[in-house]
Amino acid sequence: WEHLPGVSDELCVINSVCETNVAHGGACMKIHCGDEAFLRPSMGSWVSYGLGTESENLPGFITICPTTLHGGVNNFGAAFLPSSHQGVPLGAPGYPNTLAKDAKFNYMTNDSLSPRQQKLQLELLRKLHERNRSNSTINEALEARIQSFELAFRMQAKTPGLVDLSRETKETQQLYGIGDGPTDRNGRACLMARRLSEAGVRFVPVT
Repeated sequence: WEHLPGVSDELCVINSVCETNVAHGGACMKIHCGDEAFLRPSMGSWVSYGLGTESENLPGFITICPTTLHGGVNNFGAAFLPSSHQGVPLGAPGYPNTLAKDAKFNYMTNDSLSPRQQKLQLELLRKLHERNRSNSTINEALEARIQSFELAFRMQAKTPGLVDLSRETKETQQLYGIGDGPTDRNGRACLMARRLSEAGVRFVPVT
């Protein structure tokens, strides 16, 4: 706060906005989902649903270091939209928030099966699902689950390099405040968000 007067000429104060809920939980839900009480799709889910994905190997909506407080997973949930449009957390949701330097996607390696064996598994699963679909009504939840398996398999080859910030130059890392105590966490998260966006992820909130 003591530095605020030095940039006061660059600030824009908005007096036309009012709020009905001053609690953190309700405010966060309203920012992400447009409602403080009723379960609605997150903004990122709407973007994914409306625009699709730019990369078949990455989700359309990734959320970095989300918290379980203040609405928790509902802040990046798909609600009544297909579940394939919900946000994929980078860093397990929790409190205190995951440090950005430790953030990773879960289950990106499979020590028991080779990539070829995993691909055969998914092909068999898809064939069984297609056979079941021809004999019954479409199960959207099951379809979304299978799609998530297939996407996770494709992500194994794509994502490790995206979240490896050591590939960035020292100059870039310094520009983001990486290595400096107070700014390291958010700097890392913002640089990850940039890398993910450049790789085709449509919506990347940083918590």
